[in-house]
Amino acid sequence: MFTLLVATALAVEPPPPDARLQGVHLGLGMGFYLITTSATDLELDSGLVGGSSVSFRLRLSEAVTLAPSVRASGSSRSAGPRGDEENDDATEEYTSVGGSLGVELRGRLAHRDRIDLLGIVGVWSAMSELTEQPQPLLEEQTPETARYYGGSAEVGVGLEYWITPRISAGADITGTVVNAVYYESETEYEQYVSFGFSPHSAVALTFYF
Repeated sequence: MFTLLVATALAVEPPPPDARLQGVHLGLGMGFYLITTSATDLELDSGLVGGSSVSFRLRLSEAVTLAPSVRASGSSRSAGPRGDEENDDATEEYTSVGGSLGVELRGRLAHRDRIDLLGIVGVWSAMSELTEQPQPLLEEQTPETARYYGGSAEVGVGLEYWITPRISAGADITGTVVNAVYYESETEYEQYVSFGFSPHSAVALTFYF
């Protein structure tokens, strides 16, 4: 109902002349996103993760845009016993790196003045690697590595404001509806497919050429 009301309000007034680009154009987008557990970050524990993204947008017309995107992440942490007064040396160190590729189809549902209401459909594939290394590393020990592979499908809505005909600012709310993950280490593996709605949001500034 809310989406219908917003679409109706936006459709009342036509956009001003030359507020948007005409024809086919390539855009470069830079953004920040907040995301809950999904295949795009391949975290097994639930939570909220933030990060930056770069997207290359192919604007086919005023109403249709394709947006391939790249996301990258990395982290390191150490763990060990804690004494009464100070921390002892770490006994384990963890390092993780990951990345994902995706493409979104962004279609205009309605517009008003310089604002577009968008419907968004996207698919993602991702890979992440986690290395666990005991400290100190004994001669008979080796670091243990686990790998995660995943894919997901997403749907959502977005608002895009045209600052100039070649620069737009946008905010999206989308959610993962299908999530498939395969995990493997040197000793075990696990695979699963889940259905639901795992929401996340993003803001981006896009420059078109």
